[in-house]
Amino acid sequence: MDNSTYLLEAQTTLPDGQIARGPITTADHDTYIFVNTVGTLSFTLEMKRGDLGWYQTGGTKIQGIEQMVDQLGVYVDDFLGNSPITNKIGLE
Repeated sequence: MDNSTYLLEAQTTLPDGQIARGPITTADHDTYIFVNTVGTLSFTLEMKRGDLGWYQTGGTKIQGIEQMVDQLGVYVDDFLGNSPITNKIGLE
């Protein structure tokens, strides 16, 4: 049984220029999973947020994926209200 929670739809650009779009879900609010639902590429990305930003923890291995992880991480940060850009709490 899948106990993951749907957060939002996100879009990013693959290193080769293709668009990837699909849901971001989480089961534990620590690991976030993006699944591409457009085009012919079967693509899944698991990611977490660390002290230095977002990083890939599983899923499809693609060269040059760091920018995609950053783009998708911004979607999650904005959704959760954790974006350092939009969340000014504590920045005085």
